[in-house]
Amino acid sequence: MIAGLLGDNQKAEEILKDNADNRYYRYLPQIVDQLECWYNNEFLDKSYAQKAAEIITELKAK
Repeated sequence: MIAGLLGDNQKAEEILKDNADNRYYRYLPQIVDQLECWYNNEFLDKSYAQKAAEIITELKAK
């Protein structure tokens, strides 16, 4: 996500793919999607800790 925010979308995709495929962070793509949504839409309304707790709760419910 940080690489993407710095404008290097290709590197961001490479890092995400490596972590999901080779390091078995199977929920990482969903987490990154939700954090990007938070950053772009909810940053002023929710803290990172609040959003992280929300994401964890949603993943546990699945």
